[in-house]
Amino acid sequence: MATTGCLTGGRGPPSPKRMPLATVEKVLQLYQERYHDFNVRHFHEKLREEHGIQLSYTWVKLALQGAGLAKKARKRGVHRKQRPRRPLPGMMLHLDANPRQWFQDDRWYDLIEVLDDATNQTYYAQLVEEESTRTVMAALKEVIGRQAVGRKDYRNGFHFRDFVTRFGSLWLKIARTRERSFLPTRLEKFQRRADEIMLLIREAFLRGISTPQVRRLAAVLTGEAVKAEGQAIYRAHGEPQVWQSFETFRSHWQGIYPALVKKLGEDLPELLAFFRFPRHLWCQLRTTNIIERCFVEVRRRTRPMVCHVNAQSVDRIIFSIFNRFNEQWRNRTLRLFTQTA
Repeated sequence: MATTGCLTGGRGPPSPKRMPLATVEKVLQLYQERYHDFNVRHFHEKLREEHGIQLSYTWVKLALQGAGLAKKARKRGVHRKQRPRRPLPGMMLHLDANPRQWFQDDRWYDLIEVLDDATNQTYYAQLVEEESTRTVMAALKEVIGRQAVGRKDYRNGFHFRDFVTRFGSLWLKIARTRERSFLPTRLEKFQRRADEIMLLIREAFLRGISTPQVRRLAAVLTGEAVKAEGQAIYRAHGEPQVWQSFETFRSHWQGIYPALVKKLGEDLPELLAFFRFPRHLWCQLRTTNIIERCFVEVRRRTRPMVCHVNAQSVDRIIFSIFNRFNEQWRNRTLRLFTQTA
């Protein structure tokens, strides 16, 4: 008995319930020869139904895994993992009802409580006879009405709109809000200014000022003159004409917009780099359509996401979008450039 224990590693006599060696070899042989493409569950059913081998599922699984014929399942993680709290108040609220005999008698009440996940602050607590849709909605109404003071609307990006006035069209960047109002309240100041411009034009006509002079005055007040002279710089037919248009622009607007004129003068040499290429390529080189297309795709992909886990997740999304564009344009030939070459 001692010799058998030394050979098998056991400390006592062999178990009377141990499986005979012949049965073990038969099970392994059947799996290798006939059922090698079965999973453990199906193989166990075949042993019981067709071969009359009444073994437990756990024994068959351990035997196959010990012989290296079946893979061990990946160890499952913890069922309930500790989740980090939300970084800002208001991002997540917990609402729960706790039934209990709160007054130490036979009466049962439900305590409805609303907690903030970030700060663990209690926003609402109320005893009710029974939890229901009405009591839950009343709790939410109370919390939202008290905590969301000053946040009547929410902004989510922006979109461009043409704002047509009596003096011309304005290209505006309108905030995208839940109310979906086209004309935000900040344009009320401009509307008051529009009335002042109309009075100024009427006064000019009454004083006998010519129509061209009134038109130039309205263009200056509404910004159309600045836009027209700026476009004249960029749409010139050569560098000499560009610098001549810029000198005209600077002489007209240096006193009113000094920062604008200074910045344009500093960046103008880089903006005119497309003049070094053939003329028929200027339209493709002086625009930023490719870059804007990438930015539009980034906004399209990230807009449906309510929130991001961290800054690294945003970086990964943007990198994947730009990398896909690089792969698309890497082997793509541009007809105008190949013809020029």
